[in-house]
Amino acid sequence: MTLTPLQKKVLDAYMRDELNTDDRKMLEHSLKHSDTRELYIDYLKQHNFKLSQLKSQPNLFLENNPKEGNKKHKFVFGAVVITFVALFLGVNWFVEPNKGESHFNNYYESFPNIISPIVRGDQPKFSDSAFFWYETKNFIAAYQSFEYRYTISKNPDYAFYMALSAIELGNYDVALQVLSTMSESEYALVNVAKEWYTALLLLRKKQEDQAKEILAELANKDNVYRIQSQELLSDL
Repeated sequence: MTLTPLQKKVLDAYMRDELNTDDRKMLEHSLKHSDTRELYIDYLKQHNFKLSQLKSQPNLFLENNPKEGNKKHKFVFGAVVITFVALFLGVNWFVEPNKGESHFNNYYESFPNIISPIVRGDQPKFSDSAFFWYETKNFIAAYQSFEYRYTISKNPDYAFYMALSAIELGNYDVALQVLSTMSESEYALVNVAKEWYTALLLLRKKQEDQAKEILAELANKDNVYRIQSQELLSDL
């Protein structure tokens, strides 16, 4: 499993101090609770290498232009942020992937927006903005929008898509917590998808027995995840 382009873009923006306050808080919350720490560390190691070269030759990419002087401070700030994030994650540099993670990676697929599909070219209404962010893969904005709407309405569909946004951000623990506490949706597909994603997340956390119970139920019922559940059970 690798970081998605979106995760890399957001992490880059974070290191350059380009995120607004809300996005920065959301990312820091995601980093604190994410269990994909080794992926972030691998990415940070790459930046550490580049920044170490800059530190040994700090003027290497600076021209004799007063405006360029600010770039040096950005590089220094980036190094400080990288160090902070590495310590913040509390990571072991060498973490072997587990079988549950492999199963998650093999079977996970993004879930479509079935609640409020956005017509290309249309300006979304406020009530649809969370789904617009979700469809356009701006998952930080989507998570925040769904969280806000769920807090107000307690609509389980908002909780479901909030959890999906958290998964896309690599915030698996939060996603599992949201899925485990959401109530039943009026959409049958959302309810069965909730069980499927919960099983995958449990496997990723090495909670195989609990995952098997859910998969066994899905494998014995007529639903869109029946065959996948049967295949996954046979692999466990």
